Amino acid sequence: MTRSIAPVLLLLVLSSFLVAQTDVRDNADLMVTVRTTDERSIEVPIQVELIAPRGPVATVHITGSEPAQFRVISGTSYRVKVSGLGFEAVTTSYFEINPLEQLHTETVHVKLENQKQAGESSPG
Repeated sequence: MTRSIAPVLLLLVLSSFLVAQTDVRDNADLMVTVRTTDERSIEVPIQVELIAPRGPVATVHITGSEPAQFRVISGTSYRVKVSGLGFEAVTTSYFEINPLEQLHTETVHVKLENQKQAGESSPG
């Protein structure tokens, strides 16, 4: 009876390892940096909201050049809403997290209240 249990235990251990590996590949890290239209950092509290097609996913508060970090599902589309004092709130268009990416970066450009250029988002 001991011999018949050993292969079953081995299969359970291997299958749990494979499931854990699959879960890791399904996720990616998203880093969102907020800059002015002339590439300066903003030294005020900033709210960065991650939005999926089904609705809001998470909100992070950052300051200045520090990136907002999110754990996301690969192969899914998201957009980012950025708001704070001293600049106009911006909501980006949807972007997709490539299933092969482990780290995706987005830079959101915002217009300071005294500037005249529109806010926009660009990959990287």
